[in-house]
Formats: sequence, C-alpha cells, structure tokens
Amino acid sequence: KLEAESMSLVANSRTLQIFADTQASGGKAMVFYSNATSTGTFTLPAKTASFNIRAKGDLCKGAPQMILKIDNVQVSRKATSVSSSGWVDYLFTKSLSQGTHTLSV
Repeated sequence: KLEAESMSLVANSRTLQIFADTQASGGKAMVFYSNATSTGTFTLPAKTASFNIRAKGDLCKGAPQMILKIDNVQVSRKATSVSSSGWVDYLFTKSLSQGTHTLSV
C-alpha cells in the first residue's frame, strides 16, 4: 500500500498539496492544482496483476485526467477520466514481478 502523502512532490507547492480528509485512505490526500506528477516506490512480496488507485476529481472545464505509470510504463492506454467528486476506486491491470517498483500519477 502506497499512500499519496508519502510520495515525492514537485517543488511548486501550489501545484501539489497534502491535506487531511477523513474519507481518504490513511486520512490524508494529495491535491493536484495543475498538471503535475507525484512518484513513489513500493515492494511486492509476490507477483501481482491489479492495482487500485483511490481518487476523486473536481470538475473544472471537464473532468481531470489521471495517468498511471509503473516502472515508467503507462498502465492504461489513455488517460483515465477522474469524474467523480467523491472517492472512487480506479482499478488497473498490469502483471508485475515480485520486488520493488516505481509508481507515478
């Protein structure tokens, strides 16, 4: 389990911020105010094929788009529309071996 608040943020604090949200996993969430990327590493004890990203989006001239990459490879063929204003689980499939991997959103 990789929590957003433990991921690396870009230097511009107006682009990304961590805030308290009791409905978020771990009680905190990360907000993106513009195009940005956040990265983190995780270790898998065994081979796996599915990933769950919990996200919500605020409509601002259309739904925000999310691109998920693992080990610098885009997991989905296109950006995922994050159209719900409440927390939703977005499921992705990618076969990964046991070990340490890098995730970016």
